[in-house]
Amino acid sequence: MNLPLLSICIPNFNNEKYVSDCIESAKNVKWKNKEIIVVDDYSTDKSLIKIKKYKKHIRLIKNKKNIGQIRTTNLAVNSSKGKFVIILHSDDVLRPNIANLLIPHLIKNNKCGLAAGERDLIVNDKKHNNYFFYKNSAIIKGIEQARVFLFTSFLPCQVIFKREIFKMVKGLDRNYEINADGLLFFKMCLNTDFIYIKKKVCLYRFSADNTTSKVNQNANHIDKVNRTLNKMIKYGKKFRYLAPYFKKAKRNIAKIFLKQYIRDHFNSLNNELIKSFLIKIKKIDRRILINKDYKIINNILENIEIIKKNRFRKFSYGLPRGSVKI
Repeated sequence: MNLPLLSICIPNFNNEKYVSDCIESAKNVKWKNKEIIVVDDYSTDKSLIKIKKYKKHIRLIKNKKNIGQIRTTNLAVNSSKGKFVIILHSDDVLRPNIANLLIPHLIKNNKCGLAAGERDLIVNDKKHNNYFFYKNSAIIKGIEQARVFLFTSFLPCQVIFKREIFKMVKGLDRNYEINADGLLFFKMCLNTDFIYIKKKVCLYRFSADNTTSKVNQNANHIDKVNRTLNKMIKYGKKFRYLAPYFKKAKRNIAKIFLKQYIRDHFNSLNNELIKSFLIKIKKIDRRILINKDYKIINNILENIEIIKKNRFRKFSYGLPRGSVKI
C-alpha cells in the first residue's frame, strides 16, 4: 500500500534554543512518506545555523523580511504537497507515533477532515503530565466540536488535518494572531467532522521563553483573544445551532482568563521574599500590624496559595452529544 504524503510544516522565528529538538522530532516521526518544510521568518538569532544542519532532511524557505507568524505558517502549508498536514511550532516536539495513530482514522473516515491526539506539557523545561481532554477516543460531529472551540477558544492537542480542508477555509486568518490555531480549527469543524484519539502524540512547551507566554504578559492579549472569539461568533452565526452558546462562550472565556492568565502572574510573585520583608518590618515596629497596607499585603499572601493551586486542568470532559466512540 502506498502511504499518502504527510507534510510537517514548521514556522520559525528566533527559536534557536528549541528548533533543533523540534526538527529532530519531525524527522523521527514513523511515517515513510513525509516531507518536512521549515520556513524561517527572517530570524536574527542563530536559528538558521541550527536549521541548516538538517538540510538533507528538510525543505528550507527563508523569508527575505519578517512577515509574522500567520503569514509564515500559511506559506509553509501552501508550499506543502502532502494530503495530510501538521503545523508544528518550532518549540514543540512530536512523538514518533503521531502519524500512525491519527492518519489511518482520517483515511478510514472520509467525512472527517482533522484528527487530534493529546499532548504533555513541558513547563519551564520540566515535563508535566496533562489530563486527557476527553474521556474516550471518538468521531465527533464538526458542529459539536465547533461549539467546544467557542468555549475553550483553542484545543490543547496536536492536530493533523487534510490539506484540502485548509484550502477550503482559506487557511489562517491574517488579522487574528492570538489563538490563530483555534480559529483555524473552528472554521474547519464548521465544514467537516473531527476525530479525537486519547493517546499522547506531542510535547507542548510552556515557559517564559514561549512565544505565547510572552504575549500573555501584555494585558492587550485579553482584547485580542476576545477579538478572535468575536470572529468565531461571526463565522458561527451562519449555523443556527450555535447561536444559543455565544453569550455562554463569552462568560466562559472570561472565567478562563481569571483562572489561568491572572493566576499565572500571581505565580510569578516572589512570595518568600515578600514574607521575609514583612517579618523584618514587624521587627522594626510591631504596630505595623495594624497598618492598613500591611493588612492588605498579609491577607494577599495568606490567600495566594489558594489562587496559585490548580493551574492545570485535572479532569477530562465527557464527549459531545452524538459522538461515536472508537
